[in-house]
Amino acid sequence: MTGTVIHGIHRNEDLIPAYIEALDARKETLSLMGKLRSGEFGRLDDRLGEIERRMEREGYWESDDAAWDIEWLFNELNNLAPEGTYFGPHVDDGSDFGYWPVEEELE
Repeated sequence: MTGTVIHGIHRNEDLIPAYIEALDARKETLSLMGKLRSGEFGRLDDRLGEIERRMEREGYWESDDAAWDIEWLFNELNNLAPEGTYFGPHVDDGSDFGYWPVEEELE
């Protein structure tokens, strides 16, 4: 699974929902494959629920909470990336966030 999760947009109100959707999908895939323990599934669900509740607060999108949530979502997406891929910006387009093949460094 490689490809774009979100492209060309760097606003919190766009990134956070896209990252939540991508993490939900990845979590479900890993669970169905038996690669995600129920405790880990529950931990992710709990944290995603917390983020979604914070999203309802006035001023959330400009808050430190939103910045911390983006960082957590980004890290989780990368930690759960399919083998041989990473989650982050595309090497040729820094506004294209998604799963990309890990390029082996030439020696």
